[in-house]
Amino acid sequence: MNLVAKEFIASQVDRSGALLLSEFAGAASELGEAVRINPWDIDGTADALADVLAMEPSDKASRIDAMLERLYRNDVHRWAARAIAAIERPGPAITTVSPAREPEELIELIKPRIDSASRIAILLDYDGTLREFVNIPSEATPTNSILRILENIRADNRVRLALVSGRDAKTLEAWFGHLDITLVAEHGA
Repeated sequence: MNLVAKEFIASQVDRSGALLLSEFAGAASELGEAVRINPWDIDGTADALADVLAMEPSDKASRIDAMLERLYRNDVHRWAARAIAAIERPGPAITTVSPAREPEELIELIKPRIDSASRIAILLDYDGTLREFVNIPSEATPTNSILRILENIRADNRVRLALVSGRDAKTLEAWFGHLDITLVAEHGA
């Protein structure tokens, strides 16, 4: 809930501060008067910091005032009332949709293309795809069957195989490091 940025605004009793906020932070949409930065852009962040240091006190104060007013207006009581109203409001019925094509039909469509390809890239998701979800995520270690499938796919010299997962790099390396495949940890983050 990005409370640190909001706590900073609430602490500005003399209205002399300025908030630099990552554009990726959830609070960025609510605290529009903050100076937004991309934390991966070092030069841009340095420029924004220089701009804030040179900012007129009246500009800082008006930005803080606008954000303070919004924070007071959108307090925990209003948030709770909106959350409860959203829970009580009926939503659309959940339905299941059959796949557009049956697996056998997909195999018929894809197999000729794979057979004639000189190079093939395959990206496979791990949790929930290759390995079913389990109650304790650390117990979702790859089975021998999964390891054989990956080895068989990679045995084709035309194939570049990547395993994509939300798991950390250390875990993927421990589980799959012995295979000649690309490991994409933390969904590529």
